[in-house]
Amino acid sequence: MNNRDDFTQKTKDILRDRAGNRCCNPACLAPTSAPGSSPYMKLNGGRAAHIYAAAPGGKRYNTDMTSERRKDISNGIWLCERCSSTIDQDETAHTDALLFSWKSQSEKKAMQEYNNPHLQTGTFDTEKELIKAKSFINYLSPLFFDLNESIRKSGRYYPDNSRVVLGHVGLSFGSVGWNIMNEFWSFNPSIKVRQDYIIQLCHSLDKLLRDESWEIIYISGIRGNGLKYKPEIYFLTEDDEIYLNSVVQLENNLLRALNEFRDITY
Repeated sequence: MNNRDDFTQKTKDILRDRAGNRCCNPACLAPTSAPGSSPYMKLNGGRAAHIYAAAPGGKRYNTDMTSERRKDISNGIWLCERCSSTIDQDETAHTDALLFSWKSQSEKKAMQEYNNPHLQTGTFDTEKELIKAKSFINYLSPLFFDLNESIRKSGRYYPDNSRVVLGHVGLSFGSVGWNIMNEFWSFNPSIKVRQDYIIQLCHSLDKLLRDESWEIIYISGIRGNGLKYKPEIYFLTEDDEIYLNSVVQLENNLLRALNEFRDITY
C-alpha cells in the first residue's frame, strides 16, 4: 500500500512553470528540460520535491500536517535531480525555511524575467542587474528632465543647462570612468548595449554643446533675454523665433533612448 502523499501531475506541472522551468536553488538555476534526439523527444531533468516529506521517515517530515496539506502545491519546490537529492542527503543544511526561501526567490525571478523579456538569464544576478539599471537611469534623470523642459515645452535650448549635466556624465561614463568597476556597469548584455548607446549619445551632444562658436541673440529685440545661438544648429524666423535645425535628431534620439530605458526598468 502506498502511504506517500504524492503531488498530482497538474501540481508538478505548475511548480515547474512557476519556477520558469529552472531549478529553484539560487546557486544552481539549471534548466530542467531540453530537446531530445528526435523531433518529438524531450529531456526532463527536473523534479517536484516535497519540502516536508511525503511519508513518515522522510526528510523534514511534519506529523502535524494533514495529507491534503502535504501534497498541496504550497509544500512543493521545483529542483533539478541533483539538488532534489542533495536537500535530502543533507537535511541539516537544507531546512524548511531555506527551501521556502529558494522557492520564493525563484518565482520572483521568473516573474521578473517574464515581465521583462529583455532581461536575459545568465551567470549574472538578474535582480542585481535590474537594480543597477534603475540606478543608471535615475542618475541621468536631471538630463532627461532638462531636455524635456528646454526642448519640448519652450522650443528653445539653453546649452549651459545641459553642459553641467553632461559634464557629470562625462566624469562618470568617460573613457576612464566607464568600465567594469563602475557601479552602474551591467553584466546583462541586453542592458549594457542600451547603456552604451545612451552614453554615446550623451558624449556626442556634449561635444556639440562645448563648441565655443555660439553667438548671443536677443528675442524680439529685448536685450537681457539673450540666448546662445549657433547658426548650424538653430535658425531664426522673421519674428525672431528660434527653431531647432540639425541637432534635433540627436536630441530626440537621446530622449527616446532614455524613455525606452526607463520603460524597461520600471
